[in-house]
Amino acid sequence: MVILLSIYEEYVKSIRDGKKRYEFRKRYPLNKETLALIYVPRPVKAITSWALFGKPITGGVRKMLELKSPKTYDEKLSLIKYFEANKKCYALPILKFGDLQPPIFLNEMANYNIKPPQHIIYLHKHQQLLELAASRSPEFSDLLSKTLRNHYNSSSFSFNSEVKHVRNSI
Repeated sequence: MVILLSIYEEYVKSIRDGKKRYEFRKRYPLNKETLALIYVPRPVKAITSWALFGKPITGGVRKMLELKSPKTYDEKLSLIKYFEANKKCYALPILKFGDLQPPIFLNEMANYNIKPPQHIIYLHKHQQLLELAASRSPEFSDLLSKTLRNHYNSSSFSFNSEVKHVRNSI
């Protein structure tokens, strides 16, 4: 499964620097390892990165605090406030992370009929966008091929050959 989700720039920087090991979510519909493209909202307004998230860890706020191990009272209060009334919270382990060079900006996203996500967008029907992202990161391209191969249960699946096949059949 490949998704698009929004993460604020400051958190993307923390992931890139290795300071942030989990992406916390109030809700998350998937219960498995997931490959994601990451959209950074204002002021960047672009898909800048990708991440491979592990199977979500679920629990209450206390469990999320254990995972984050906040260093200051303000960090602890911020996480408690974020999850407020949620009985079930999600922590997505960040297994791998990389950048797209160059990013895919909002005007380019519009060419692929993609709008910035409020929650998440499933990208299985957006092959051209996936192809563009794959062309901007060799590691993402490899992970995408593996993800799609597993999804289609085919050891011979190749993302690039599948895209060419789809284009030729249109």
